[in-house]
Parts: sequence; C-alpha cells; structure tokens
Amino acid sequence: MAEPIVGWRGRARYVRSILNIRTALNRGQPGSSSDWRVVWPGSAPKKRSVAAAALGIVVSTFLSEMNVQPILQCVDERLTITFVGGKFPTLLKAMARSKGIAPWLSSSGTLLAEIAVRTALALQEGAGWEICSNPECQRLYRPRRHVAEGRLHFCNDCGKRASWRLSKRRKSASVSQ
Repeated sequence: MAEPIVGWRGRARYVRSILNIRTALNRGQPGSSSDWRVVWPGSAPKKRSVAAAALGIVVSTFLSEMNVQPILQCVDERLTITFVGGKFPTLLKAMARSKGIAPWLSSSGTLLAEIAVRTALALQEGAGWEICSNPECQRLYRPRRHVAEGRLHFCNDCGKRASWRLSKRRKSASVSQ
C-alpha cells in the first residue's frame, strides 16, 4: 500500500523540529517558536526547563502515535529488546505469513516505529540506551557511561573485537581509494 509523500514530508518536518529543539536545549535555550508550532499545540515555552519537560511529552506522544512497543526476542541465541511498530499480535501473524520479511518485521515493524525510536534515542541525556555500532549486531544496550556524539560504541558482546575489525575495514577502504 503506497502512502502520499505529503504525509512523509510532514513527519520529516516534525522530527526535524524535535531535533532542532533538542539542539537549542543543549545550548541552554528553549527552542524557536517556529519549531514549537510544528510539535506543540500551545505557545512555545520560554524557559529551558519547561521546554525540556514539554519535549518529553511531545516525544512520548510521538512514540505512542507510532504504536511503538518493546518486545523481548531471541536473536542469534541472545535475548534482545527490540521496539516494533503496530499491534504486536498483528505483527506476529504477518511474520508467520511472510517468512521472507519476518526478520525485518521483527526488527522494526514499521519505518515510522524505527524513526520514532531512533529520534527518542537521539534525545536522551546521560548513559541511557544506545544501539551498538557493530553493523552485524545493532542491538539495543545500556552503556556504562555517556557515549560521545559521533563516536562509535559497542555493546559488551561486541566490545573491542568489533572496534578493531571496523577500524581495519576503514583503513583498508581508505588505502584502496
């Protein structure tokens, strides 16, 4: 079933405004009124603390509207928390009917759920949840300390081995260019 591009553009503006507000909060500001108009029904908050609380409500509502739900599943013989979009019983039925796309359905359910979860993860402060940077893993985990923005980070199972392998791949890719 195809969806109109207009709906996706509206969602993209919504997520962009959320991220812009988060950037403003990082600078100690409440965010621009134009961004708040996109995500908030009332007037834009004037104080940073009020804006942070309101942004929490906005993103929680976004997660709820996308029907994002956590599930615990066994992936590669490991229990892993995954967030799916849609109603869980419906996803299970779709996975049973469509063996070819079952791994994709079990990992996200919908693209909107994936966008909503990744947006929420981008907003968190401190050592919250992160997604392992190892392309073969990409499992959700809780790091021991805050992960610096733009840096690779790995779950305990991947750890230094994955870091070493990725650095070797990058070196060989840059040498071959």
